[in-house]
Amino acid sequence: MELITTNYHWLILAAGCTYILIEILILIRIKKYHVKTYIQLGKPNIYFNISFKKMKMLSEYIFKRKYKSLNDQAINLLSSLFIINFIVVIVLIILFSMRPEQ
Repeated sequence: MELITTNYHWLILAAGCTYILIEILILIRIKKYHVKTYIQLGKPNIYFNISFKKMKMLSEYIFKRKYKSLNDQAINLLSSLFIINFIVVIVLIILFSMRPEQ
């Protein structure tokens, strides 16, 4: 049973890291090609001192599908991956929390 627990930890860690990577790629793309939107999101610093408030703004921007107005296929793809990965992370956390105690 220890192997299953360890696998869940690794899966959650990998999904969480992928989530952060996709978020960074979206911010890089928005900062480079859509400066006005980047400013509206509060100019989140991609690598340092990124606040929860600014990440929440980006998440809301993606979940409310406001990115569609940019007509940027790369952002559309990354945002779809972001949403899918978010769902995967939540499902893994729920599955991990439901495992029987030993």
